[in-house]
Amino acid sequence: MAEISDKSEEYDGRLPHLRVRQSRRLPRLPSHLVPRPRLLSQLDSGTALTVVRAPLGFGKTTLVLQWLQARPHEQAVWMTVTSDSADSEGFWWGLLDALDDAGFGPRGQDRTRSPRAQVRRALTTSREALTLVIDAFERVSADGIDRDLLDILRAGHDLRLIVCLRSHRSFAAYRTLDLDTTVITPTELLLTVEETSALLDSVGLMASAERAEAIHVDGGGWVEPTRAFAIAQCNSAAAATGSPTDQDAATEVAATYLRQRILPVIEPAQVSFALATSLVDGLSLELAELLAGGSAETQLEQLLADGVLFATEESGQPVYRWPPAARRAMSAELHRRAPDLARDLHGRIAGWYLARGQARKALVHAVSARDWELTVRVIERHWRELLMLHRDALFAALSATPLTAVAGSPRALAVRDLRMQHPDDRVLSVIPTLPEGHEQLHTIGQSEEAIEVLETGLAMVAMLRRRGLLARARDLSDRLEVIAGAARATRTRELNGMLPSFLHQIGITRLLADDLPGALGVLHAAYDDAALSLLTYVQADIPGKLALALALAGEAKEADVWLQRHQDARKEEGWVRRRIDNTAGTARALLALERLDLDQASEAIESIAGDPGTEEFWAFATYTRAMIALYQGDVFGGLRAIDRARASYPTWWGEGTTARVLLASVEADLLLALGRGNQARAALRAGGIDHPWLRVNIARLLLNAGRPQEALDEIARTDWARRAERRQHLDMLLVEAVAYHRLGQPEAAADALGRTLSAAEASGSRRAFATVPRDELLMVAARLPARRRSWLGAAGLDDHPYLYPEPVELVELTDREQLVLQHLAAGARVHEIAAHLYVSVNTIKTHLRSIYGKLGAANRRDAVANARRLGLFLDA
Repeated sequence: MAEISDKSEEYDGRLPHLRVRQSRRLPRLPSHLVPRPRLLSQLDSGTALTVVRAPLGFGKTTLVLQWLQARPHEQAVWMTVTSDSADSEGFWWGLLDALDDAGFGPRGQDRTRSPRAQVRRALTTSREALTLVIDAFERVSADGIDRDLLDILRAGHDLRLIVCLRSHRSFAAYRTLDLDTTVITPTELLLTVEETSALLDSVGLMASAERAEAIHVDGGGWVEPTRAFAIAQCNSAAAATGSPTDQDAATEVAATYLRQRILPVIEPAQVSFALATSLVDGLSLELAELLAGGSAETQLEQLLADGVLFATEESGQPVYRWPPAARRAMSAELHRRAPDLARDLHGRIAGWYLARGQARKALVHAVSARDWELTVRVIERHWRELLMLHRDALFAALSATPLTAVAGSPRALAVRDLRMQHPDDRVLSVIPTLPEGHEQLHTIGQSEEAIEVLETGLAMVAMLRRRGLLARARDLSDRLEVIAGAARATRTRELNGMLPSFLHQIGITRLLADDLPGALGVLHAAYDDAALSLLTYVQADIPGKLALALALAGEAKEADVWLQRHQDARKEEGWVRRRIDNTAGTARALLALERLDLDQASEAIESIAGDPGTEEFWAFATYTRAMIALYQGDVFGGLRAIDRARASYPTWWGEGTTARVLLASVEADLLLALGRGNQARAALRAGGIDHPWLRVNIARLLLNAGRPQEALDEIARTDWARRAERRQHLDMLLVEAVAYHRLGQPEAAADALGRTLSAAEASGSRRAFATVPRDELLMVAARLPARRRSWLGAAGLDDHPYLYPEPVELVELTDREQLVLQHLAAGARVHEIAAHLYVSVNTIKTHLRSIYGKLGAANRRDAVANARRLGLFLDA
């Protein structure tokens, strides 16, 4: 370990290249200097007074010496305050000696006269410009010396004063209002990442950019300990291999600096308080008094005067800080000396932060206190903020907290399930049971426990969603919505803060649980109340979710408005921003696809970054990716994307999920593009063939199979029409137009196409027109007025060929016939099939005759071959 250098060491002689009149004793420059032009430029400003104020080890002296070294013609006098010059008389005689040594003092000192008067005369009557540097001014014990120096400065025409000091006791800002003053603060003196890297290079420790940044973070930019650390690492064998113990080594250096330089400065009676203050990064007076158990202002001011703490002003109040590495070392020292006291103080700090709604800090200190009850209470109260904004702190807390402590809180269990991503069934046994009746739910909403029920219920909804149990999540969220409505009427003030977040989560649940209209209504309400939310991510996320829902519904113009609002919203960084931007990215890709801008659609969907198995909106992105592949002609690429997504999310696309419908719809379209009509029908059945989205796929399949009347029969069903969105209506109208055309009903066909064009012009959609044959589309359009059909020519459809082959063979096999065919393909004999299906041989022969007839086959081999060609085998 390198010795900690003492920058107060002095030598006789001049600085290299400093050819000026000066005192004979100057501080020694440390080795391995780092260029600091951003600070040297402040000294270059030439103001009458420059105050360099910072705690120990911040490089105050070194900075001024570097500045003088770069100014060989600067006439300077340097005085370092020592114990001998700390009182008033000693200070003035010491300064007079320094001036005399440099040739600026009076000719022949008169020991009978006041040294202060002689200094004043020398400095105010000199005809030469002079820079006076006084270092370690915090050692001055006498009052009023700073005032006297300022008076001299005001009287000296060509005099400049630079003062280096640790304390705030002297040169207060209000005393220098009439002087042109530069103040260099502790924050400015901290090394930047670039300066840390330059320091490492100067000692021969050629660190990568990543390692230099890590060392900077570990040392917090604290100059002298960082230099000592760099030298120590350069001298060790570990440096050659890029040792992973940088933080440990930095902490050891800081601890050495603490023992050698900081603690000896602090009065013994102050040490316990000083150690306690290190537990907090950014100490307010109120929090300091909590740690001290009483008044703390005097103690803080003493630490400032000692030059070990530094203070900044935030929101009009002083905030006290240790250098980061010093704080870590002090904290470790406190835990070593008094572990029980340290835990008690952490507990007090956690409670203080919790009372002020500062969740992350409260959680960190509660864990440090090993107060598991308090830890769980913090999680219960601030689980949404912790999950979204402080995931690492939450993970660390849940990892440290015994499961027995968490098990007593259903809400904390749900949060654990969400964050740890190692779910067990314990949480499923504590889901609150809410009544089904509206009146009973309303009663809960008016009770004292309403807010607690809502908070716990919402955590459970998020947990169920995360597990893919969307039907249960939606059922629970529907009941919670009734409770929230009742609570809003009677407990408005309590509910307002959480209401936007609550509605936001309910909207997401509905969007994932196959309730697009319900999701739109709730998300709009959430946006209207978003200003009430204390969580900025809620306000930032809602526009993107609305844009996605509207893009799916076919409301392209309105979706564009919400995408712009998403763009304008202030967003959190990191994980939260990725989640927020992913949803908007999917919406942007969908809208580009609606305009048939495939390049922009591809760019938008490829911008989405997510971890497989954890992204809630995976199905929306997969659907969009597969749709883009369909329109680009990469059918098998689209099918592979679906297969990969289903494998990553095996429990998230069951009955009652939007994922099931979306993937069934796009999979059917992809299979139809391959001419596999039967496989397309099977995919639709798996998705729930009665869904309004999938009725469109069925109608399109029938049309392409040469059954236009059956396609019209599908369209005539009123149940799907009332539940469908604009996008499904647009697709269905095109199927209707072509079906009427094929049936020889041109007027009906033209009417359907006219209505399609009106809808497309209103929404800005072009995509649907690539789903029907172009030649037939143009024949139908010929019956429309030129003004109406002109939009087709301007839509840029010529570059996008028709997607589906015609005609598509569609063979209707019964479920039993499908089973027989599967066994037939496996090579089973007739009696083996009969035995397996528990029917007679004659029954199997009847099924075989029917199968051969439908497939146009004369034997087993032809039947299997034709079935494979038609895509009747689901694994084909």
